[in-house]
This record gives sequence, structure tokens and C-alpha cells, in this order.
Amino acid sequence: MILAKGRLRVLHVIPHLAAGGAERVVVELIREMEKEEECEVKLVVLSDVDRFPGRFELCEKPVFLGYEGSLWDWRGWRRCVKGLIREIEGWGADLVHSHLWPASRVAGVAARRAGVGHVAHVHDTRSWVGGRSMKDRYQRWLTRRCLQGRAVRYVAVSAAAGEYNTRHLGLNQSQMAVIRNGVDLEYFGLGYNESGEEGVVRIGLAARLNPEKGHRYLLQALAEVVKVEDLDVRLYLAGEGSLKRDLERQVGELGIEGCVEFMGLVRDVPEFLRGVDIVVLPSVGAEGLPMTILEGMAMERAVLATRVAGAPEVIEDGVNGLLVEAGDVGGLAEAITRLARDKSLRERLGKAARATIEKGYSIEGVVASIRGLYRDITG
Repeated sequence: MILAKGRLRVLHVIPHLAAGGAERVVVELIREMEKEEECEVKLVVLSDVDRFPGRFELCEKPVFLGYEGSLWDWRGWRRCVKGLIREIEGWGADLVHSHLWPASRVAGVAARRAGVGHVAHVHDTRSWVGGRSMKDRYQRWLTRRCLQGRAVRYVAVSAAAGEYNTRHLGLNQSQMAVIRNGVDLEYFGLGYNESGEEGVVRIGLAARLNPEKGHRYLLQALAEVVKVEDLDVRLYLAGEGSLKRDLERQVGELGIEGCVEFMGLVRDVPEFLRGVDIVVLPSVGAEGLPMTILEGMAMERAVLATRVAGAPEVIEDGVNGLLVEAGDVGGLAEAITRLARDKSLRERLGKAARATIEKGYSIEGVVASIRGLYRDITG
């Protein structure tokens, strides 16, 4: 169903525009696709507001449908499905590409009724997908119901995310492709911002202040690191979220107020990363392939992450980064101390990390793979 003029019209759908990694992936995909002649792209957002205005600038303004995604708001659900069908048919979309399960459920129904192909992008490993509560089971049933049929194709950002969601949701393995996230290598360029403080090692974490990101374990580890003699470390936390007050309280209880700074929402991620020596992501779950890891590696930083979801697929421990077990405070503290003490190790890991991203994780490579999938679907 390619248009006569030769361009494929692809309608991307996402639940909301916020400061998360999935949103960054979607916007970078659209920006890259906007540069080429093969695809014409448009973004539809289920919610009614851009929660991070100015961060996501696209050639064409997104369409907002005003649905917040409640599982029990059936009136809102029906209005949203109808609204998405209007967008598909009114714009003449050839294909719908949805991101995150709330959007994929709506898009699954709308695409099927509009008679167009559907690509559902799997970005994470949410607990409800494998949970046992009635609510978890209901979400799985609803997801399967909305995405039934052979016309749906799935793209997972990591092999771990693909395997997890395929197994628990009972998806057809032949319909799942793995296309790992990529980075704009020009935007995430090299360079440092000097702190002006001799001997200070700067640690950065850019992530939502939510339980799955593991901030509390990192703060506990930092409390051990600051006890090490002749070692001066500072931690910069970029992001907002439900745990902010709890984390601020924990910082006070641990007595590390002078070593931790809450930065709030950071609009310029490369600028933030240029100001740190070590990038840490202590996640304990729900990840797919975190953009924070890839962006830190692209900027030649030493990256320390936990062995969660897709992180071990890109980081080889001791070669282009360091890995520890999720929730292992002692392991985090030991790894941070090791990196903080050894500048040559940080530099070696950072150079290898950049080489890894250049070789296999560019945004151009991701878009090329997705274009190939589009061609397979549309014929």
C-alpha cells in the first residue's frame, strides 16, 4: 500500500511525551526518518499535553488525543481508538508504528479496523507482563486481545526484552524482531566540561526517580565510597519522579548531603554527560535497553550498570564498561571506588565504549533496519 509518489506514510503512536528513554527513542527515530525520502512520518500522542515542552522538536507538530490511558476508562478508550482511526484514515497512513504497551493496545485495535499494518515496539520488561495479580492477568489478557492477528509485527529493543515479552504474553516468536536502540553520534559527541575542582570525580545518573531505577542502592553505595580516604566523589542526579522526597530524605539520613545534587529535568543530555566522569545506571528491573547507557558510552564515558535486561548485550564487563548485580550495594560501591581511583581505567573503558556504539548502535543503522521491516510488511 505504498503511495503513488513512492513514500510510505508511517504514523507513530506513543502514550505520552515525557522525559523517558522510550520517548527519546521515538523522537530520534522520527527525526532521522524526516531526513529521508522513503518515509513520511507523523506522531500521535494518546495524552493531551507535552510533559517536557521544548525537548522534543519535530518538523510536524504531534497530534494529542486526550486519553490518559486508564485501564478502566472505557469511554476514553473508545474515543481514543476512534480518534486514532480518524488520524490513520484522514492522513492516509500506510502503517502504524506504536511504542509501549498502552499505545500498542489502542493502535492494535485502530490499525486492524482501519485495515493497515501495525508494528508494536517493545521498549521494556514491565512487571505486570510476568506478574500474578488479577490486575496483571487482566492487562495481559487485554494486550493479547487488542493485538490479536497475524498482521502485527513486533520490534524489541533487546533480545532480553523480546524473550521476556514473547514468553509471558504468548506472542508468536516469528513475529518478533530485535532491533537495538541507537544513538545520534553527532549529537552525543565527545568532550568534557571541567569542574574547576582538582581531584573531584563526578558521577552522573540521568533517569526517572522511580523505584525500578535503583537510586536508593546507589545512594547506599555512595555512603560507603565517601568513607574511602583520599577520594572525593560527587553524584549528580538528573530527572524527576515519585521518589524524589524519599531520596532527598535518604541522602540526609546517610549524611551525604554535600556529595549529592538533584538536578531536576535536564533538557540538554549531552551537556549533562559532558560534566561527569562516570555514568551509572543501577536499575533493578523494567528496562529494555536503556538509552542512558548508550548515550554515556557514545560520549566516551566509563559506564557502570547492573545486569538487567539488555545491558549485558552491549556492555562486556571490564572491556567497554562495568557490570554488577542488581541491588548489590557492595558491588556498586566497589566498582565506583575502582573507577574513581583509576583514571586510566575510565579512559580505556570510555574509548572502547565509544567504539562499540560507533560499530553497531548508530541511529542511522536502527532506521535502516526498521525501514527494511516496513518494506517486508507493505510488500
